[in-house]
Amino acid sequence: MTGYADTRFKRRPRFGCSMCHEDFNSLNLFEAHKTDTLPSGDRDCMSTQDMLDKGWKQNSLGRWYDPAHAAEVRQAFSAFPDDRTGPER
Repeated sequence: MTGYADTRFKRRPRFGCSMCHEDFNSLNLFEAHKTDTLPSGDRDCMSTQDMLDKGWKQNSLGRWYDPAHAAEVRQAFSAFPDDRTGPER
């Protein structure tokens, strides 16, 4: 398989924006970065500073994520038993 051909992004985006060329770790965050509706009908994007002001960060792949939401998800999943060791024999 050859490399990703779309030069707007460094790698294949998960939830990539065709307007600002930022990539997001979740659809919810992608939708949240869209702001006012432009006369063309498109929606404008938050600036990098606006996303940083909301506490969002970029991971090692350059994808934006919300650390507060990630912490909530980790907390929710911590209630489940750790079954990675497999069945007892």
